[in-house]
Amino acid sequence: MSSIPPIKLTEDDILYTAERMPLPITAMPKKLAKFVATVSKALRCPPDYVLAGALASCSIGIGATRKLELRQDWQEQANLFIGIVAPPSTKKTPLMKFTMKPVWSTDEYNERVYQDKLKAYSIQMKEREEALEWNKRNPKKEPKPVAAEEPVAPTETILEVSDITTEALYDIFIENPRGVIGVHDELTSLFDSQGQYKGGKGGDAQFYMSAHSGVLQPRGRKDKRTRRKECFLTLIGNITPDKLTERYKNRPLDGEIDRFLLLYPREPKAEMVQVDDTPVVTPEAKSYYSHLFESMYKMNFEGKDENGKPLAKIIKLNREAAMIFNYYEGNLLSLMQEPDVPAFMRGVYGKLIGYTGRLALILHYIRLYSGEAVQEDTLDAETMNMALHLVQYFKSHAEFVHKAVRVSDDDAVKKKAMLHIRDRGTEGQETISANGSAKGTTMAIKDLYDALNVPKKKVMPVLGELIAEGWGMYVKIPFKDRKRMREGFMLFDQQIEQDTGEVYEEMASARGW
Repeated sequence: MSSIPPIKLTEDDILYTAERMPLPITAMPKKLAKFVATVSKALRCPPDYVLAGALASCSIGIGATRKLELRQDWQEQANLFIGIVAPPSTKKTPLMKFTMKPVWSTDEYNERVYQDKLKAYSIQMKEREEALEWNKRNPKKEPKPVAAEEPVAPTETILEVSDITTEALYDIFIENPRGVIGVHDELTSLFDSQGQYKGGKGGDAQFYMSAHSGVLQPRGRKDKRTRRKECFLTLIGNITPDKLTERYKNRPLDGEIDRFLLLYPREPKAEMVQVDDTPVVTPEAKSYYSHLFESMYKMNFEGKDENGKPLAKIIKLNREAAMIFNYYEGNLLSLMQEPDVPAFMRGVYGKLIGYTGRLALILHYIRLYSGEAVQEDTLDAETMNMALHLVQYFKSHAEFVHKAVRVSDDDAVKKKAMLHIRDRGTEGQETISANGSAKGTTMAIKDLYDALNVPKKKVMPVLGELIAEGWGMYVKIPFKDRKRMREGFMLFDQQIEQDTGEVYEEMASARGW
């Protein structure tokens, strides 16, 4: 019988509440929970920060060497995108440095090994070139021995990447099939760097979104065209609430932020500590954490396929774990269809289904190398239950953060737009939608934002959200001469049969705005 409190999904659990859960520290492997509590107390920071860093570290420790089979032809690897949302001066950076120590130490060791191999390679190449030159100059003398093939240049094993172009990152993936991690003191540095050599344009954002799925799509490059490529990329970084709002407040629902596990923990209450009682991270805690990462990093691929591609070891769910996962997946899928759920949360819920498997895989190996009685080849119900507690935690924080980011002055723009279309638009128009014919009131988009005295960049996200929620659609509207067409918007009749203000209030109330 599992010692972890069971996930009990009630009607309240599948509602969009935007209430942050505390970290479910009792629903973790015991040694990990003790480590998180010890470090949190010593560094006087939320335990959430400690867990986030530990999950990212274990994620790259496992890398692409293992995958969890959730269902036939559906496998998830252990890569995570984690965003820690918090104001400045809340101990985010010191915690990042502490939890990334095993990764950085391993990277430094790999660098020393690479430099030694590179030095040896350079000596071999020099000796080979000198021997070839000597043989060429002295054809009548006995030639010096020269190997038939040139020495093979060493490949650099890299764990951490930062401040790098996507073209360079693609090449690193080729040489490092195990995977890499991007550690960002400020996630805005990653976002701001996208398209920096292309005037802010290009496919950098799409590159990272593809990397999240573990498969890079083919891309054209100046010197060559890249092929579809499997990869492993974990990202972790900090971002302040104002920077997050600045980036996503009026951004279209493109799925970028949906891929991040967001956490926005409450700050612990400040307590006076006597000098003699100052808590420290114990040697036992440091040793445990180092052992955890090193054990995972020692794991290798199962072998290679006929094309030389490394093969991951596949971990299976046992029957009880599969039942728990299928039940929770069904609840998240149902939640995505709830009419009261904002459009900006549906993509998040979809990604959390896959994250359930990814977190379960990481927890499985944390339990294994923490000495708990688990079989490596099979993930059990207790581990899956732990993963569900974490997913529920991240779900609640995502709801809280997305509500804070997305709900802004857009509300006022939406209400004004609906009222203006009703009062000033052309009624009784008919068009064809994805669900058949549709009737409503139309207005040219330019006329709308001119009348509202609101920039187009503020109006378009609002109209996009109305479309995503089934409240309207873009249409073509003729100019007065009937010879040319321009962009317009149709507000469907079913949304304006009653007073538009009442409709808006009903919609806003349903979404907790």
